[in-house]
Amino acid sequence: SFISFMMNMTDKSVCKLTHRLPTTVIPSHYQLYIDASQLEQYLFQGKVDIDIQTTEISYEIRLNSFDLNLTKVEYQQKTPISQRFNGSVEFNKEYEQVSIRFTEEIKPGTGCLHIE
Repeated sequence: SFISFMMNMTDKSVCKLTHRLPTTVIPSHYQLYIDASQLEQYLFQGKVDIDIQTTEISYEIRLNSFDLNLTKVEYQQKTPISQRFNGSVEFNKEYEQVSIRFTEEIKPGTGCLHIE
């Protein structure tokens, strides 16, 4: 029915993927390492550590991404008991974004996202 359709349209899980990044994950510092030794072939390798602040519980971090091959993704939550989670990667070519999903919940607070 039309009413249930409209209710679903206001549900965050239905409208979740847009061209804008969520405001619940806030980056504060980037530490980059780039190996450009194969630049003549239009290739590079690199690593990045991104310090982030999360404002609510989540199982996903979404980033802008275009034509990248991510081989390793992990998140380390900075809590009294430091936890490290491996993430799975899913690309959305239409929005030029990557969704990094975790099986464990990321709690509000600070952490570091490591990508290779």
